Amino acid sequence: MKKLSVTICLITVSGIVLGTQDGSLDDDDVILPDQAALRMRQVAPTTRPWHVPDDSLNSVNSGYCGGVADRMISIMNNGLTGEYNWLKSDPAIRKRPVTQVLEALYKSGDSPQITNILHQALLAPTNYYRDATFHAYVMASPVPMAVLAETVVKHFPAEQRRAWYNDSRRLSFKPAIDAQYIDRPSREALRFAHFLFTVKQIESDPECLRAIGNPVDPKWECQQERKDKK
Repeated sequence: MKKLSVTICLITVSGIVLGTQDGSLDDDDVILPDQAALRMRQVAPTTRPWHVPDDSLNSVNSGYCGGVADRMISIMNNGLTGEYNWLKSDPAIRKRPVTQVLEALYKSGDSPQITNILHQALLAPTNYYRDATFHAYVMASPVPMAVLAETVVKHFPAEQRRAWYNDSRRLSFKPAIDAQYIDRPSREALRFAHFLFTVKQIESDPECLRAIGNPVDPKWECQQERKDKK
């Protein structure tokens, strides 16, 4: 008769510890918040359209957590906003793992957990990585990004908004300038162009509107309509 080996997952504040039925644990089996993120450079970029969630890290998340990819998202959250709250950590110590986890989050599919985590992190009273959090939120936010746009306008002062708009404009695809050089804009460039187009509809500060400029919406609705007709 074959002896069955049962694996038990114990969720901790910093990760998941994998052990056996007899309760024995090995330090090497602890899954840390940035563990999946360390695999990102080995994973091919997503080929999904810019307005569809990036799920390129799903297989990594699933592989680390016994086939349950969302469990890895919870571990990332424990690192960012849980008891260890890396968002409050000195950037001189934690900048690399925090920015990697934020990137891993927006490459982890369409789980509502992702935008909830990023939304709470963006509004956290203390977050030394707020700019990186904003960037991750734009990359993860469901199109048409209305909630993100409203959050930015409602909760942040004009000075902070201008800084984000200037950075977004730098990253965004601007057809009048860029089309002569770029025939396939990046996912990042299109998402930031769409964010600027959306937020311009509700922004009222004159200086902020100047920073936004005249963004061109990538027209995801038209793309979806053509896809549906096929």
